[in-house]
Amino acid sequence: MWTKRICLFLAAGFWVSLAPMISFAETNPAARTGESGLKIFYIRHAEGGHNVAADWADVPKDTWPAYVGDPDVFTREGKAQQAAVAGKLTKYDFDFIATSPMWRCRNTILPYLKETESKAETASSS
Repeated sequence: MWTKRICLFLAAGFWVSLAPMISFAETNPAARTGESGLKIFYIRHAEGGHNVAADWADVPKDTWPAYVGDPDVFTREGKAQQAAVAGKLTKYDFDFIATSPMWRCRNTILPYLKETESKAETASSS
């Protein structure tokens, strides 16, 4: 049985950044589910090369950095976001952590998992 009733989910497709979502979940009563006190935090993966492909559309492809268009490589900004995850989340003691099986999701949370010696459940891709 969970004792603290706090969960973290990491997935692709959530169009929110890490800091605003954590602030929202901490301060907004609507972020809690009834009287159970359960808090659920959602964070989006760090910026991958696929996120910036449109920004490079007018630039010749032979001049693109290697990460552009690649969903399995972080941009410079994505690497900075990945590095910031552990620092932003260490004040929480999650009862449950789940992540999408996508490379960018698993690798966004990896520094936090290593630092806290935590484990994350990986959702099935089927």
